[in-house]
Amino acid sequence: MFYEELYTELGKLFYYIAAADGKVTDAEEESMQQLIQSNWKPLEGSTDK
Repeated sequence: MFYEELYTELGKLFYYIAAADGKVTDAEEESMQQLIQSNWKPLEGSTDK
């Protein structure tokens, strides 16, 4: 489905941005998780199966 591909690609984008300096710190990973939970997840109504 489209949303599965979208979230896979968004995940890659977020990771590449965080890794722009050559590393992803624990703080960056935690920040990404918080952003996903607070900003992106509420927009999606589907559930995992």
